Amino acid sequence: MSAPLLKTYALTKRFGALVAVDAVDLAYDRSGVHAVIGPNGAGKTTLINLLSGDLPPSSGGVIFRGQAVTGAPPDRISRLGIGRSYQKTNLYPSLTAEQSCRLAARSRRGSAMRFFRPAHRDRQTGEAAVRALDMVGLAERRTVPCGALSHGEQRQLELAMILATKPDVLLLDEPLAGMGRDESDRIIALLGQLARDHTIILVEHDMDAVFAVADELTVMVQGRILDSGPPGRVRSNPAVQDAYLGAGDGLGAGDGPS
Repeated sequence: MSAPLLKTYALTKRFGALVAVDAVDLAYDRSGVHAVIGPNGAGKTTLINLLSGDLPPSSGGVIFRGQAVTGAPPDRISRLGIGRSYQKTNLYPSLTAEQSCRLAARSRRGSAMRFFRPAHRDRQTGEAAVRALDMVGLAERRTVPCGALSHGEQRQLELAMILATKPDVLLLDEPLAGMGRDESDRIIALLGQLARDHTIILVEHDMDAVFAVADELTVMVQGRILDSGPPGRVRSNPAVQDAYLGAGDGLGAGDGPS
């Protein structure tokens, strides 16, 4: 078996007396959707922040492609091939969809001196931007300002901006938040397509979506891993069911942790 693309060992994050992520060991393969779920305060977003470099760990580490990246800043993590989205959209309203993707693509290109070159003359970033927009179904909306896009389209654009950086790993924190059912279905279908060639680590509240798209499922409770494995087996684990019932959440259709 090949080594995992991304893994953690004893990964821990403390905020004073609070241990938000507690000695987490995980390994992610080179494709597929790996969903992370859990009740409120389980440590899901903190885990994503540790993997993306947005937070330094208190102890433990992160290995990507066999290389230690523990505590590396977000820009280096991105250039290495790990992209992420956030719970809330974070776009420049006046930029068009294509301009936003061009900006994202240029961030992956080594030298900062490239920013002094006119963007429209940078063929590689232009091609990367157009390709990313086409992948998420926004090719025909490329000249529309971000502020004029619907909420669902803005979420699609965020995915396009990540894809424009040509990542191997996508860290997606609640990508379906605020979407209607039709918009959610489009993103779920897109994630299924992207999972063929990317490793997707997904934090999501919509349990219907999680069980529709996840290849692996990890349940966190109070910063620790309660169970991890195939969704069907994890879902039937009595300890997982008890944890959700105790938190007032359910694992039935349409229910999920907040």
